[in-house]
Amino acid sequence: ELKKEFIFKDRIVNLANKFMKTIIEKENGKNLVFVGIHARRGDRIQKWKHKAFGSTVGSFEGKFFNEAMDTFRSRYNKGHQKVVFVPTSDDYFWVKKHLVNKNDTYFSREMVKETRKALPNFAEIGKMWHDWNLAVKGAISFGTDLAILSLCNHTVVDYGTFGLWSGLMAGGKIVLPSGYSSSI
Repeated sequence: ELKKEFIFKDRIVNLANKFMKTIIEKENGKNLVFVGIHARRGDRIQKWKHKAFGSTVGSFEGKFFNEAMDTFRSRYNKGHQKVVFVPTSDDYFWVKKHLVNKNDTYFSREMVKETRKALPNFAEIGKMWHDWNLAVKGAISFGTDLAILSLCNHTVVDYGTFGLWSGLMAGGKIVLPSGYSSSI
């Protein structure tokens, strides 16, 4: 139902479909279970850490994501079936560094050249509401990531509406950490 109401532009859909097709081809005909991952790192994490001294925010996400990935691996890697992970983030280098890739992880930034555009920096994020040029900076990357995540079977997110929307659009299981609502 949600996918009927929230429709991506054709360019975004084409990039997302091409990305997924490339993974399917690389995996040689295996029955794939796609798990989207969204790690929100950028604009809010430092404020939340500062606001809630001793907060769990920002301190265990790597472990959380890796444990969730291992759970999906043990549940879905059987015979000709394989789970693959599609991590996205506003901090590509963080997910690349912290997620354990067991030849089952594909990054949109590496495979879709259009997503390698300059993203807004922290100072620009605060000004987006007033400057249209900043509001669309990085839009192709964000839109493509959301479209890719919506094509997955399941979703793992830490916090934030981007990840939650991607999980709702994808359907399937949405895996979230516990304890965030009281610390943010």
